[in-house]
Amino acid sequence: MPPDSISKRELANASRRVANMTPSQIESKRSIDRENQRYCRAKRKTKLEQLQQHVEALTRELEATRRELQGSQAREKSWSDTFTALRLLPPPVTEEKSGIEWIEDKVEEDVLQPYGTLPSLDYDPSLNSYTDFDLPPLDSSLSDTSWDLDIPPTPVYNYAQPLGSPSRPLPWSNHFNFNIPQSSPVWKSIPLLLSATTQLDVVILTTTDTFRRHGLRQTTAPFPSISALFRAGKPPDPQSCSISDAAAAQVQRSPLQSLLPRVGFLFVLSHLLRWYICRTKESYEQLPAFIRPTKLQTSVPHPAWIDVIIWPQVRDAVIQQMDWSRFNEYRAIVAKSLNVNWPHTDPRSILEPCEDGRSYRLSSVFEKHISTPENWSVDKEAGEVFPFLKPVCREGVST
Repeated sequence: MPPDSISKRELANASRRVANMTPSQIESKRSIDRENQRYCRAKRKTKLEQLQQHVEALTRELEATRRELQGSQAREKSWSDTFTALRLLPPPVTEEKSGIEWIEDKVEEDVLQPYGTLPSLDYDPSLNSYTDFDLPPLDSSLSDTSWDLDIPPTPVYNYAQPLGSPSRPLPWSNHFNFNIPQSSPVWKSIPLLLSATTQLDVVILTTTDTFRRHGLRQTTAPFPSISALFRAGKPPDPQSCSISDAAAAQVQRSPLQSLLPRVGFLFVLSHLLRWYICRTKESYEQLPAFIRPTKLQTSVPHPAWIDVIIWPQVRDAVIQQMDWSRFNEYRAIVAKSLNVNWPHTDPRSILEPCEDGRSYRLSSVFEKHISTPENWSVDKEAGEVFPFLKPVCREGVST
């Protein structure tokens, strides 16, 4: 390197040395250094605060995930405990092999079903939504009253049926006169159902039409039989009721999670299907009062899924006020919090032994409980989305 370059660099370095600075230059340098230090400290502090906020956000997200995981584990454990308790129900003492028939793992390789095989009930994407001005045609599968089926009698409970009044007049109310005497008995007054637009409609209409054409399996099993709820993915028990099997298949596909609402849904759907299929005075009288159709249901065409709604006044409100294309939204929000408010914690309390001493059925106390619409409820969130549900909203844990 040339000597001239070295000398220039040394002179520049020497000029920056404190010893070679004047007092004013020293003060200026110190002021600049202090300002730089304050800036660096502020920058580090800001960065540290940002990192701390990020850590806090991640911590909250982790805690929320943990709570969700714990909730899922608790629900899974509750299901497991419930099924375990039901499986451990002590069978009556008998010389023959017995037990809870709907819990035993009995699979028949060749099960002959005299009513044939139901058509596929998989979801059909061709089912389109509709509006009040684009109604599908009436379904004809329930209009055939040329023959009836006899069914064995079962105990009848005399439940009161609180019929709800329409909150506003129907746009087509002038076309119906509710005071005109019906030309046929009330037990033949099947609701006016539209063609299927939802999967639940398909199940109700197809099951009704199939069983009316091919008949029912003869069985002495209790009705409704809940065995199919515990036989998911397995062939139907030849001793179980064919109507209960069809209803249980739909319950398995429903978004309901808690055991008791699923049993209640099975109870409602089974009784309704039996009346639709058998079309007898006995099947109507055995239909719990709260399931029996209201005047609107028998006078105004509507989708079949409305008929399985628990509360009569809500069924009327859905017919009058709701956009029926919101079925999936309605089903999801109701299933999220549907509660039967059963006061007992022991799952065995919903059962009682049958007369044969070999199987179990729903207890009369539990049937009476779920046959009272006031015992069913949803949470307030459902009432906020669908205001007509507010009368049946209640605070509580889904059970």
